[in-house]
Amino acid sequence: MNPPRSGLPVVVHVLVRSPGGLALLRRAGTGRADGWWAPPGGHLESGETPREAAVRECAEELGLTLDPAALIPVAALFFGGGTAGAGLNLVFAARLSEPVVLCPDPGAADAAGWYGEVQPEPLVPWLGAALVREETGADAGDWYLETP
Repeated sequence: MNPPRSGLPVVVHVLVRSPGGLALLRRAGTGRADGWWAPPGGHLESGETPREAAVRECAEELGLTLDPAALIPVAALFFGGGTAGAGLNLVFAARLSEPVVLCPDPGAADAAGWYGEVQPEPLVPWLGAALVREETGADAGDWYLETP
C-alpha cells in the first residue's frame, strides 16, 4: 500500500545524463502517460523531500543509485486541467560519468535506454520545456514554468 499523498500532487523527475545520452523509459502499466517516453519520476510521498523522492524513483524505475546531494534543480513545471487535475512537476538533473545498464521496472515501464540527439517518440509533453531549462542553466530564482 502506498503512503498517503498531500492535496496538490507533486511529481519529481530526474534528467539523468551520461556520455550515452539521456535516460528515458517508456511508461507502461501505470495508468498515467502509458506509452509515452519520459525520464524516471513519480509522486512525492508523505514525509519525503523532493530529493529523496527523486533518488527513490530512479532506483525503483531504472535501478539507478544516485546521490541526493548531486541532484541539480532544473525546473518547477505547473500542470493543470484535464483528467490529471493540477499539480507540480519538480525536475532535477543528474550526471553519470559513464552509461550504466538500465533495469526498467516492469510495473512502470516496458522499455528504457540512453538517447542522444535522436530521441524516441512520443515524449511526455513537458519534457521539451525541462530540457530547454536544463540547457539554459536558469538559476533557482527563475526555474518556474507553466506548461500546457
